[in-house]
Order: sequence, then structure tokens, then C-alpha cells
Amino acid sequence: MRASSWTWFGTRSVSKAGTTLSWNTLADQPAITQARSTDLASIIGRYADDIESAPRGLFLALDHATFVGILTNAIVGLLLVVCATRREIWAWADALVFWGINVGLATFLVGLVGNEAVIKRIGTPIMGASILLGLLTAAIRLRGQPTLSPTTTVAA
Repeated sequence: MRASSWTWFGTRSVSKAGTTLSWNTLADQPAITQARSTDLASIIGRYADDIESAPRGLFLALDHATFVGILTNAIVGLLLVVCATRREIWAWADALVFWGINVGLATFLVGLVGNEAVIKRIGTPIMGASILLGLLTAAIRLRGQPTLSPTTTVAA
């Protein structure tokens, strides 16, 4: 696959999935030194002696960040890359899907860490609607794709 065939969402989403794997990149920035408190190594170190004292929402947020931040972004991004040849169909949806998934995720994570149901109820429908829009966009783009048929080559 040529790099030029990747959609805007596909490259953004796959690269976001990769950067979500390492929170240390963010924590190494001088202006964001407090981000280290969300680093998994810091959490393990802080609560190693008494894991039961760790806030439950923090571990749930890490779990959801991994699943949605990495897997959902990668899967939806790669799905839209597959149908990049028909990107002109609903081209506006790529950016909306990307930002909807990630803003919804960020809002939901704030609700998990803060144990606030109201905040989670705001982020969840944004994230869910964006995932559904991404799947619908891919389905509509793939629906018109020509089917691949096996070809035979004759040796000269």
C-alpha cells in the first residue's frame, strides 16, 4: 500500500494508537511533568505495597485508554484505510470520526478517574456515535468497491 493512499483518519488514527502505547513521551516534556502521575510505572510504584488503596477509577481509565485509545483507533483507522480509494464519499466524516472518538474517550477517562457518572454520560455517546459513524462510512465506501476476481497469468 502506498503512503499516498492512506486517508487522513487512517494515518491520524494509527499514529495516535501508536503514541497511546507510550505515555512516557508526554511525561518527558518539561511543561507537563505532572503527567508522570498517570504513567503506569508511577502508579505501580506508588501502590506496590498496598494495591487495594489504588483508586479503582485510575485502573479502569488505564484499561479503557488502552482498549479505545489503541485498539479502536487502530481498527477503525485501518478499516478506513482499506476503503481509501473511495474517500470522496463522505470525506467530511474522517475528521469527525477521529475527533469524536478521541474527545469522547478523553471525556470518559476524566469521568472514570474522577468517579463522575455525569461526565462519563457525556463522553460515552460521543465516542459511540463516532465509532458507528466510522463503521457506516467504511460500509458505504466499501459497498461500491469493485470485487476482486482471481486472474490467471500465462507464462510467455
